[in-house]
This record gives sequence, structure tokens and C-alpha cells, in this order.
Amino acid sequence: AGESHYYAARETDAAPLAMGPLCVEIALKDTMLEAWLGSVEVAAERYAAIAEDVMGRDPDRGAYALSLAAGTAIAAGDTGAALTSARRAAALLPELPESTACTVRETLGTVLVLRGEPREGAPLLREAAAWFEREGELPGRDYVAQALLWIEDYELARHLLDPLLDHAGRVGDIRALTSALEVRAQLELRTGRWREAHAAAAESVQLSYDTELTVQLAYSLAVLALVEAARGGPDVAAFAAEADEIAASNRLTVIGEYTGAARGLDALAGGRHDEALSLLEDVAARVERTGRRLPGVLQWEADLLEAAVRAERLDTARTWLGELERRSAETAHAWGGAVAARIAGLLAEDHRPRFEDALRRHETATAPFEAARTRLCFGQRLRRDGARIEAREQLRAAADGFRAIGATPWVEAAERELGATGERLRRRAPDTPEELTTQERAIADLVAAGASNKDVAAELFL
Repeated sequence: AGESHYYAARETDAAPLAMGPLCVEIALKDTMLEAWLGSVEVAAERYAAIAEDVMGRDPDRGAYALSLAAGTAIAAGDTGAALTSARRAAALLPELPESTACTVRETLGTVLVLRGEPREGAPLLREAAAWFEREGELPGRDYVAQALLWIEDYELARHLLDPLLDHAGRVGDIRALTSALEVRAQLELRTGRWREAHAAAAESVQLSYDTELTVQLAYSLAVLALVEAARGGPDVAAFAAEADEIAASNRLTVIGEYTGAARGLDALAGGRHDEALSLLEDVAARVERTGRRLPGVLQWEADLLEAAVRAERLDTARTWLGELERRSAETAHAWGGAVAARIAGLLAEDHRPRFEDALRRHETATAPFEAARTRLCFGQRLRRDGARIEAREQLRAAADGFRAIGATPWVEAAERELGATGERLRRRAPDTPEELTTQERAIADLVAAGASNKDVAAELFL
């Protein structure tokens, strides 16, 4: 009752009630439910209202509420508001217990990283990760792991996620499990373990459906759409459309970036370059409105740039390339630097030094898909220069790289280029059409990767 009267007071601009500790916790839990099941915009407003009410007498709960407000503001597409809340929470750090301080550091670190300040944000994220390791705490690791993906610390992200996935699966913590699986899918997508990415995303979707976690379902569907687009799967449009529908009713602005990136990659892989460029320019505009500056958060920049080159919009490509080069240099982002060097190779008359630079950069950027794409582009340019022997070397390596991760449309592109060099390709048996559900395909992917029945049962929370 105290909690409901509290919101009534706030919504009518009356003086807020001074809630006792129990009412504060009820209000926070109720707002968490709003964030998971309802509107993230409403949740952000409620968290901010709670913080205002309790800040003077309870810095711990005030800072915690501000951190949650910042997190929901990110989902609503406003990193400026998120930074304001996160900074206010961080000002209270000397007064906070370590558990709340960890949340505050993780939140501020995440916002700073997204806004293109990893030099300040990354140490805060690693401090939060160290606290989880030191204390053996499990809930909340998925949020730190998500931000670690953006700064390319994949090893630490995996180290945080594995114990959380194991624990959440054993005790049936579905909220933690669905979130951790979604983050794991993104990790596996970036690091070239695409069967595992598909299995994790599909399981997160199924569990979110089963338990009606609507906000999580939107994220999980959007990530599954990205995985499908990368693999050349048939369900990109369906998954993206459903994610967008949920996002519209829950004001999840950020989901449009995921689904736009998925559709853009799907169009690019299908040779629909103008369509891909249009879709990805919309993603770029969305991202610009959020105030984000870090490259590679969803890794759509590579696709936008290649689509612009393939569509012969070279001025557009050069403009975006300059922006990616600048932001990658400012943030020391390995993925962004390697992609920028590849696109520079596509645009340059003297392309060889650019592609060789990109390949050197790929040695420190854990991105097997992008490395194979660089070899494909390099091989294409070499073939057009008449250097067929060198072209074949790059194109074979590209085809092998794509095949290893399951990038079907890209394998076919590399093989077409190889054929154009005069290399005879062995005829392959036609693919058998898939008639499996998403969950069945996830299980099949795990079995194909060598998992036993026991392993599959442990991996999938069936």
C-alpha cells in the first residue's frame, strides 16, 4: 500500500511520502517487474523518483535506484540521461557498502564505454568483475559480461558467465538464465562459435516465451535474428518482426538497432546492397540519437561500409570510414581498426598495404568472421588485378574461415570468387531443407558440434 500511494503521490506532483525501508524495497522490486515485463521508460522514471525520495536518508538505496535508472535509460535509448544518473550514484561511492558500490561502478563503466570513454569506463568494469570473483557473487554477472563484450574482453566475459549459467540452470533462476544465455549468444557470435551462439539464443527465446518475460524476449529474439542473419538462416525477418512488435509496446528503443542490423546483414549477404545500405543507415541514425560513440557495440558498421562500397555510394563509404577510423583510434578498438583498414583497402587504388594492415590487425582482434571477410575482399581485388595465384590463396583461406564458423552465404561468395579465378571446385551434395523448429535446430547444432546427450541436456534447460 505504501508503494502504491508513493507512486500516486509522485504522479499527481504531491509531496512524496517518506517510505520506510520495507516500502522502498517493495517499490524497487515492483519497478524491476515493470522493467522486465512492462515499459523501460516507465521503469526509468520510477527508479529516478525512488532515488529522489530516499537519497537524503538512505544513500545506499538512493545510489542503487539511480544505477537502475541509468540501466533502463540505456535500454530506452538515452545514454545522456543514463550518464547523469550514473554520475550522481558514483558521487555517493564513499558512503556505500561494497555490493552497491559494485553495481554503481558497473553501471557508470557501462555508460562511459558506450559513450566512447573506455579509458575511464573499462577499469570500473574490471573492478566490478573482480568483486564478483572475490565474493563469489553470481546475480548481476551478466550485466558486467555484456559490457565486457563491447570492450573486447571476451575471456573475462566468459569467465563471469560460465558459473552464472551453471548456477541459474541448476536452481531454475529463469530470469538470470535467459539473460545470461542471450549474452552468451553474443559472445559466441563474436568469437566464431556460431552453433553455440544459435543454441544459446534459441534457448533464451524459448524460456522467455515460456515464462512471459516480455522485455527479455525482445532482446533474445533480436539476438537470434542477428545469429540467423550471420548464418544465412531463413527466419531473420520473422524473429526481427516479433522483437520489434514487443519493443514498440515496451518502449525498448534499442531493439530497433539489433533488428535493423540483422536485416541489414541479411540483405548484404544476399547481395541486396542498396537495401542493406538503407537499413544500416537507419541503424546509424538511431545510434547517433542515443549518444553512443563506441564502435562495434553491435558491429553493424562493417556491414554499412561494405554495403556502401558494393552499392557504389563511394562518397557515403568514405564519410562513414572516416568516422569509424576516428572513433576506433580514440577508443583503441581493435575490431573497429581492422574493419576500417579492410574498407580502406576496398576504396584505395593501392589496396595491398591496406589489406595487409587489416590482416595484421586481425591478429589481435578476436573476430574470425571479420578476418575471413577481409581475406575475401583482398582476394576479390587481387583477382581483378589479374593476380590469380595470390587471389586463390586469400579466397581459399576466406572460404575455410567462413566454413569453420558456419557462415553459409559467405562460403558461397568465396567459392564463387574462387571459381572466377579458374579453380575447379568439387561438386557438393545439395543441402537438405531444414524442417526443424528453432529449439530442434539448437539441439542439432550442439550434437553436430560433438556434444553427447548428457552434454545437450546440461546445455539446454529443457
